[in-house]
Amino acid sequence: VDQLDPGNPSYNMQVALRLTGPLDTRALDAVLSLVVARHEVLRTTIAADEQGEPWPVVAPPEACRTPAIDLAALPPDLRDAERQRIAAAEATRPFHLSYGPLFRTLLLRLDTDEHLLLLTSHHIVSDGWSSGVLVGELARGYETLAAGREPALAPLPLRYRDYAVWQRQRGESAWRASLAFWTETLDRLPPGLTLPCDRPRPARPSHVGASCSAVLDAGTVDRLSRFARDEQATLFVVMLAALQSLLMRHSQQDDIAVGTVVANRPPGTDTVIGDFANTLVMRGDLSGDPTARTFVRRTRDRVQRA
Repeated sequence: VDQLDPGNPSYNMQVALRLTGPLDTRALDAVLSLVVARHEVLRTTIAADEQGEPWPVVAPPEACRTPAIDLAALPPDLRDAERQRIAAAEATRPFHLSYGPLFRTLLLRLDTDEHLLLLTSHHIVSDGWSSGVLVGELARGYETLAAGREPALAPLPLRYRDYAVWQRQRGESAWRASLAFWTETLDRLPPGLTLPCDRPRPARPSHVGASCSAVLDAGTVDRLSRFARDEQATLFVVMLAALQSLLMRHSQQDDIAVGTVVANRPPGTDTVIGDFANTLVMRGDLSGDPTARTFVRRTRDRVQRA
C-alpha cells in the first residue's frame, strides 16, 4: 500500500499519554530505550531488494532521546490549541518505510507538573493491541526507574520475527488452501453498493473522512447479547448482520460485503508488539429474503470460516 501511495499517513498510529506530577525525563528516556531494545520490531525498517521484494532491516539498539516542546509559557487557550495542532501534525507526519524510524516520540510540556507524551508508529510495526502492550510496559518500567530500581519486565516468550517465521513454516499447502478459500468466497463480488448518496464519489480516494457515533442504551445491548447467545453467536456477528441488513434495505442489493479487522494473534503473542491485525471481507448473502435469525446464522457461519 505504501509503494502505491507513498507518504500517505492513513496508517499512522498515535497514542497520547497525559502525565501528571513531577516528570523524570531521564527515567522516561531510559524506559523508552529499554522497550525499543526489547521489541526489535520498533527498530525495524522495510527495504526492497533488486526485484522489489520487501524485507526487514533491524537496527541495533541505541539510547532514546525524546524531543520536547515547552508550551507552559502560553496562555491556557493558546496552549490547548497549540497542543492539538502539534499532536495532529505529529500524527499525520509521513513515515518513510525504508529509512525510518517507524516509531517516534515527542514530549509536550504543558505546565510544571503536566506533560503530554506522543507515541507515534507506523501500522506496519504495530497494531491496536500493541499500543496497550507499549503503554503498559512504559508505565511499569517508568514507575520502577523513577523509584531508583531497575525495571524487571518479564522475558518475552517470542518475538515478532518468530511469528513471521511461523507463518512461512505453515507451508505452501496452507497458503494454497487459504488462497482457494478466498478466491471462492470473493468470486463475482459486486464492485460496490449503489447507495442513495447526495454527492458523487470522487474518482480517487481523498482520505478525508469523518465518524458518526451513536449510543445504544443498556437494555437494548442486553437484549442483543441474549439474542446472540441464543444463536450461539457473538454480539459482533449480530451487529454485522444488522449493518448488512440495513445496507441491503438502502441499496436494494442482496450481496453485501463489509471489511473488518481481526486481531489475528496466535497463542503466546499477547505481550509482543507488532502488526498482527488482518483485514477480512465479510460477505453477507441476503438472497431469498431470510428472516433475521436465519441471516444471523448465515453470518455466524461465514465469520467463523473467514
